[in-house]
Amino acid sequence: MKAIIFLGCFFCLFQVALAQEEAISAQEAGKYVGKTVWVICDIQGVREAKEAGKSHYLNVGGKFPNQILTISCTGDFKQKYGTDLASLQGKTVRVFGKIAMYKEKPEIRNPEKITLPTQTETAPKTEKTAQVAPKDTINAKEAREYVGKSIWVKCEVKGTREAREEGKPHYINVGAPYPNHVFTVVVIGDMREKYDLNLSSLKDKTVLVYGKIELFKDAPQIKNPSQMIVLK
Repeated sequence: MKAIIFLGCFFCLFQVALAQEEAISAQEAGKYVGKTVWVICDIQGVREAKEAGKSHYLNVGGKFPNQILTISCTGDFKQKYGTDLASLQGKTVRVFGKIAMYKEKPEIRNPEKITLPTQTETAPKTEKTAQVAPKDTINAKEAREYVGKSIWVKCEVKGTREAREEGKPHYINVGAPYPNHVFTVVVIGDMREKYDLNLSSLKDKTVLVYGKIELFKDAPQIKNPSQMIVLK
């Protein structure tokens, strides 16, 4: 009996140790819905609950509403995790919890742990540049096959058009200049504030865009992507 108990304890400790060693990027969170994992999170925004019993929010990979993952917590944040919520702004942290979907975006509610990452881990480059495309990235020519799905799209930018009035959309034409483009990225709002990028600087560059693909006038597009990265 003692041997069985010992083996059981050893197995549990092994599982915990394994979970602590392995972590996914926030970009991959959508593939782990229903699973409890460690996630490396680049915190780009925090919002503290204004009333007792309400949720605190940490926005990962972008500011609200362009985050790619949300961490929501109820209760006394410092008591639970040993740090102030506001102090996490702009930092990279490790979060352990069960991934769920809320309004088509992954989130972790009341994570079991929030810690600093190990020395070998770094957060994905969410707002500037990246060396390689995330897994499962599709080519813009394939976008029509993924209508209704949120996915990374590799875009060869061949034209841009800036909004002439506030509140009007900016356009990024992919594959060829307008009107021969194969895919369109539509952005409403301040490009620099949302993605830390200048619209005019994207022409003739390769950009990774994450968002939900839809059809507009029988052409695939992503409107207000949650993430945009320049690929080196």
